[in-house]
Amino acid sequence: SLPVGAWLYGLVGGSLRRKAPPTTAQQCAAVLENCRIVPRTTAVAAVMALCGVYALFFAVQAGEWFAAAPLGLDAPDTAAFAVNGFWELLKILLLNFAVLAGIQFFGRAPLPKALAAVFCGFGVAFAALAAGKLAVYVTLCALTPRRFTAAWCLFVLAVCAVLALVRVFKPIPAAKLAIFAAAVSFTLLCCVNVKQRVIDVNLARYEAGIDEELDWGVLWECGYPENAAR
Repeated sequence: SLPVGAWLYGLVGGSLRRKAPPTTAQQCAAVLENCRIVPRTTAVAAVMALCGVYALFFAVQAGEWFAAAPLGLDAPDTAAFAVNGFWELLKILLLNFAVLAGIQFFGRAPLPKALAAVFCGFGVAFAALAAGKLAVYVTLCALTPRRFTAAWCLFVLAVCAVLALVRVFKPIPAAKLAIFAAAVSFTLLCCVNVKQRVIDVNLARYEAGIDEELDWGVLWECGYPENAAR
C-alpha cells in the first residue's frame, strides 16, 4: 500500500503543479470527429428498441411482484428475488451507460432530449426496483454484512442513474459527481462499524419476536459475542 499511496499522492501533487491541462475537451472532440460513423436514425432505433424491451420487462415484473406477494415469500425465494434484481440492475445500467457512451463518442448527432430522458428514466426505475427488492429481502431475512454492502452498491448505481437523467437537461459534470459520491459514501461506509450494526439489528429482531431463531452463522461471522461484549 505504501508505494501505491506514494504514487497516488505523486499524481495529485503533479496535477496541482501543472499550469495547463495535458489535453483539452476541444482536442478530444477534434479527434473524435473522425469516429462519428453511427447515423442518428440507427442510434434512435436502438434506444427505442431498448425502451420497448424495458417497458415490457417492467410490465412482467409488476405482474410477478403482485403475484408473488414478496413479503410472504420464504427465505430461498426472497434471496433469489433480491439477488436477481441486483444483477439485473447492474447489467442493465452497464448496458445503458455503454449505449450512451457509444452514441456520445460515435454518433453523428445526439439523441432527441425526450428519448434520452425516457431512456435514462428507465435506469432510475430499475434502481428503484432493485432497492425495493433488497428492502424486502432485509425485512424478511434481517441484515448481514453482504446485504449492507449491496445497499451501498445500489446507492452508488442509483446516484449514477439520477445524474445521467439530470445530465440530459443540464450540462453537469456527471462523471466527476458520481466518482465523488462513490468516494465519499465509501469513506463513510468504512467509518461505520458494520458488524456491530448487524449484530444489534439481528438481536433486536429476535427480541421483538420477528425472527424465531438467531442466524448464528452471521453473528459469529460478525464476531459475536466478542463485539457485543465490547
